[in-house]
Amino acid sequence: MVFNKNKVEIIAIFTSKNRTALYSEEFPYCLSIQGKEAIKRIQSSSGLVLNPAYDKGFDISPEGLSKIIRDFSIS
Repeated sequence: MVFNKNKVEIIAIFTSKNRTALYSEEFPYCLSIQGKEAIKRIQSSSGLVLNPAYDKGFDISPEGLSKIIRDFSIS
């Protein structure tokens, strides 16, 4: 799932396949991979939203995501 927030592409990531149920009619398929693998594949101009529409979720800007990739040596 891709959102546009303030003209920035935001990729949705869920911590559990069960959390995708809210979007199953619009997006009937999901890919299950480790978080590190998902983060590696997000373009540097995009951010991510973890668990959209859930209380236990948050956004990470493209800049924040770049710092995570750098600080945790994700490549």
